[in-house]
Amino acid sequence: MARIDMATCSPGYGEPRPIHACSTAFWRLGLDGRIRAVNRSAAEIGGRAGAAWRDGWSREARAAADRALATARSGGTAVFRVETGWGSRGRVQAEITVTPLFDDSGELEGFSASARDVTLELETAAFLANLNHEIRTPLHGLVAAAAILEARPLAPADRELASIMRASALALAGQLKRVLGDPSCASASAALPDDGDVAPESCGRLRILVADDHPTNRRVVELILGEFASVRTVNDGLQAIEAFAEQPFDLVLMDIQMPVLDGIGAVSEIRRWEAAHKRRRTPIAMLTANTDPANVAASRAAGADRHIAKPFTPNLLVSCVQELVHASAA
Repeated sequence: MARIDMATCSPGYGEPRPIHACSTAFWRLGLDGRIRAVNRSAAEIGGRAGAAWRDGWSREARAAADRALATARSGGTAVFRVETGWGSRGRVQAEITVTPLFDDSGELEGFSASARDVTLELETAAFLANLNHEIRTPLHGLVAAAAILEARPLAPADRELASIMRASALALAGQLKRVLGDPSCASASAALPDDGDVAPESCGRLRILVADDHPTNRRVVELILGEFASVRTVNDGLQAIEAFAEQPFDLVLMDIQMPVLDGIGAVSEIRRWEAAHKRRRTPIAMLTANTDPANVAASRAAGADRHIAKPFTPNLLVSCVQELVHASAA
């Protein structure tokens, strides 16, 4: 194994350590993609001086490595992730960065590649995202139910109790956003006050399909929209596809995290069905506690028109429904 005498890495304090002492894996690659030098940590992932860098990797990992080298060959820096064995750590998720190396005359002479173990980061992020979803889902039912109560004729003391319930639930949603790092999204509805009644506009009785695996959430949407729409509810993505093929709808409200088939997969299948049957494009809004940018982007890519975060107020939902239906009819 070749030794990189001049390269060092710093632990963030004190003197830099020789690159062999780093927990980060480092490779120095030639223009042909073969390893010229490698530190101990990188040797645990795989590769020795003279060997092809990506030997022994899966097909997907080799393809990602080839794309990264192509980017670096054109002067850019590429970052990708692979699942790989890493010595005593076992199977890990590694984030690999590839950068070009130039000689004193500015000519490309090779590449530098480094890898760090991001398994714990990814597992922690997934745990927090799931925790956020599981808490926000019943919280949504509380917020919306309290808002529905406030809109009904109540004794002053009862109206005050409903107002306290909704305000407390919204405050809890705000704490979740701060503690769990809930990212902002297309609809920051958890922080919105219920600023007066929004009267549904008369445009005929709408037909709305709601897919959500939580019975409380399905019932809350029925109560909010039932005054001006016929609402059909299902509890997973596959049932949503089957219902959509059975009858026409003016709007689909789709949760993301559901059993059997998730909402993103269901939206994608609905768009394919519409294209295959030459049907008009029905507006679809994601009605979900999954508000991170990756889910918002995936929803849009699948064919969703809007991403509405739970918990939301009845007025926000009614306004979004009216906007989407009117835009579709225009």
